[in-house]
Amino acid sequence: MVSLNGKLYSIESNGTLYETAKDGSWKQIDGKGKFTDATMLESMGGFLWTVENGTLYKTSIRSMSWQQVGKKGEWANTVAMVADQSTLWSVEKNGTLFRTDVNGDSEQVGKKGLLSDVTLIVAMNGMLYVVENGTLYRTKG
Repeated sequence: MVSLNGKLYSIESNGTLYETAKDGSWKQIDGKGKFTDATMLESMGGFLWTVENGTLYKTSIRSMSWQQVGKKGEWANTVAMVADQSTLWSVEKNGTLFRTDVNGDSEQVGKKGLLSDVTLIVAMNGMLYVVENGTLYRTKG
């Protein structure tokens, strides 16, 4: 579940996308279940971003258009991701941190394996917060 433009978006186990308003009312906005393979969901730059079968996609809520970002399978080793307003942060199995912009351009941040054993990651106020081996760490995003 993520927030976007003052609403919540969630994907049900059957791959259907729902939108929930501030008053708690909700509606199904994708009846086709096209998010069946989504394992991660974030919002950034007015889009919903998903990792599906190791590939990154962005979806426009307005048009419900769905677009592959980058190469197929490029995100197969991603274990965690979080977005702030203009950056998608992701951590791979080997602990390497990446920064991806709204155009889908990615770059490695820091040394390979910098964040080993990450179980949670949050972006807030220009900072990244990660939990590794039960310990909370904060670093500038």
